[in-house]
Amino acid sequence: MTKIILVDMDRALADFDKKVTDIYRAKFPDRPYVNLQDKDTFYLADQYPQ
Repeated sequence: MTKIILVDMDRALADFDKKVTDIYRAKFPDRPYVNLQDKDTFYLADQYPQ
């Protein structure tokens, strides 16, 4: 039997960016973060410098 994995890419089922931002803010409350309204790239990792 072949398994199919469906990935929600357009936030129709889950807001991935919001969840990651919430976790990041809880774990690192003193670090700066990008508001989701100010996000200007597709990849979340591109918003945060190394």
